[in-house]
Amino acid sequence: MWTIRWAYLDISTNAAHSDDDQAYTAGLGEALLTSDLIKYHWYNTLEGYCTLPLSAYCQRLKKFVDTNAAWIQQQLDSKADDPYWHQVTFFIVLLTHCCIVATESCYPV
Repeated sequence: MWTIRWAYLDISTNAAHSDDDQAYTAGLGEALLTSDLIKYHWYNTLEGYCTLPLSAYCQRLKKFVDTNAAWIQQQLDSKADDPYWHQVTFFIVLLTHCCIVATESCYPV
């Protein structure tokens, strides 16, 4: 019988440091502490989903993801002073570090 368990991690940062440094360090810390869990999630949900050569569906999916990422980057560049996009920037920094540490590549395809 399978038992479903959730992992819980609470990371606090020091407000004496810049927001950028806090996001970077929190992402790095989370990645180092949870890299095995991130890898297991990847193996269970995404590994082998879109392999080379890409199927027509995976080509459309890649185009969608690339278009969405470009739009997000455009928003980040054009709305740097907007509080919402400021927080999105920190989330992307944190997520990127988790991905790099866990998989050594955020975009395997």
